[in-house]
Amino acid sequence: MTRKPRIVVKRFDQTKAFAGKRDEVLAAGFGLGSLVRELRDDHGPVQQDYEGGSLVLGYGSPVYDIMNPRPAGTIIVGKRVCLLYGAILEKWKSLGGREWDIPVTDEKGFNDFYEGRYVEFQKNVIVWQKLTEARALHGPILYRWVDLLKNQAAGKFIGYPTSDIGSTAGNDGWWLQCGDGAAIVLDGSSQQAFSVHGRQFTAWGEQNYERGPLGYPTTQVELSETLNSSQDFENGTIVGQGNSTKILYQNHTMGKRLIAGHVGSNMELIIQADGYWSFKTHTHTSGFFGDNFTNLAWITLPSKEGPNKADIIYFKTEGHVGGTTSPDSRDEDFSIGGKDDRIAANWKQIRNAEGYFKLRASVAPADVISGIFEAAIVAFGVVVGAIFAAKASEKGVKAEPYVEPDGSGGGVVLPSR
Repeated sequence: MTRKPRIVVKRFDQTKAFAGKRDEVLAAGFGLGSLVRELRDDHGPVQQDYEGGSLVLGYGSPVYDIMNPRPAGTIIVGKRVCLLYGAILEKWKSLGGREWDIPVTDEKGFNDFYEGRYVEFQKNVIVWQKLTEARALHGPILYRWVDLLKNQAAGKFIGYPTSDIGSTAGNDGWWLQCGDGAAIVLDGSSQQAFSVHGRQFTAWGEQNYERGPLGYPTTQVELSETLNSSQDFENGTIVGQGNSTKILYQNHTMGKRLIAGHVGSNMELIIQADGYWSFKTHTHTSGFFGDNFTNLAWITLPSKEGPNKADIIYFKTEGHVGGTTSPDSRDEDFSIGGKDDRIAANWKQIRNAEGYFKLRASVAPADVISGIFEAAIVAFGVVVGAIFAAKASEKGVKAEPYVEPDGSGGGVVLPSR
């Protein structure tokens, strides 16, 4: 009968490991100094604090193998004693020491121009450079920063962090500052981190960063062969060309052609992520008599009163087209525009919205037209917002705000399709 070989598991001797690490450090010429404090568990030391540094029991796998990036769990590190000292040691202690995270490596150097240093932990990495304080990094922001560090020869590195990772103003993302003109930003909804720097960072800041109409970055800064730069954000793109910087906001175009009797209108409504809008109409009549007309467009916004309610923004042009018996032109064109902050505030909900359009035409006098129009609006619902009116006259077109006669507020019932 063949006997199975006996498996012998060698127990990690913490006392010997700490003594061996201390001898190794001293042999390398590192001055630990006198022992100040020792923390122990049932198996021996877990932390020895000396005047010049600390020896700490480490184990597990690093959150991120910095020099050869691999996901956590792919590198298994057994128990070992790690050396921490200087600014990185003080940062680790200030965060809670072993209660915060367990070290996996000794302090190492990046071997870069900045002479940076780091220590890897199970869930975090603490980095330090002589001109900045030690900072703790983790998650996608850490991965992005390391990627930029490795590409510093290509001019992509944005510097060492000058802040800890903190929440963004809206508490839905995370932010790491790197100097005065760069940051790595994480969108909480997508869990993707991108760096913003240079002219893109300046222009984004002028629009109130992620709280502004551009939202979070969605790509890295891209450089063309002519050294022009561009970076996409949730609601637009910042483009650098020569000495100028442009912001190209997302826009949404809605339009329709409607016919009322022998009057037809082409309407186009464009809304933009920063709140600007334009409303263009072309109206034509084929009738014998002239007609007065009203072109109306509106979009609905989410209401605080509930899912079955909506706030509405109206846009309107009105005027006169001549018929066979009229000396006036059979065609009338209008183009009005403005800005409504509610569009920017609700952009994510309305950027693909379907617009609503109405055409009213009549040979009746203007005051009858106005009465019919106002009656139609009241029958439609209680309106919140402003109607922008453009009225034709012999002297041209004037855009002016139009407020509902009842002056009511709140939401309105969504219109039927």
